[in-house]
Amino acid sequence: MLKACSICGRVHDRRLQCRPIQSKYSTNESQASHIRGSSRWKKLRAYIRSRDNNVCQLCLRNFPGTIRPYETDGLEVHHITKIEEDETKAFDEDNLISLCRVHHEMAEQGRVTAKDLVAIAKENNERYR
Repeated sequence: MLKACSICGRVHDRRLQCRPIQSKYSTNESQASHIRGSSRWKKLRAYIRSRDNNVCQLCLRNFPGTIRPYETDGLEVHHITKIEEDETKAFDEDNLISLCRVHHEMAEQGRVTAKDLVAIAKENNERYR
């Protein structure tokens, strides 16, 4: 006899023992999503953009991939060390930098070194304090 399963929500034979459906996201990914959705992150993101004068920090320094030296379009705040790798750095100002979409993609792919990004972020923090 078929029955709606209270575990998975599907309809199957009542004699079948069902297992809960596992999330397609790992625990780290869901924690990262939670952090990115928090009001604390949204406030910090606005602060980092302001700290960086609402300009891509790599375009400002004429890194490869620069379209305009003062790129403000599509500005995103990048976690140099990903949240999934180290949650403790999620709100660390030395781990955050404003980048345009082009440079953000390059940073995600590892085409810009974390060492360069950290140096720029630290320089901006010292200048802003």
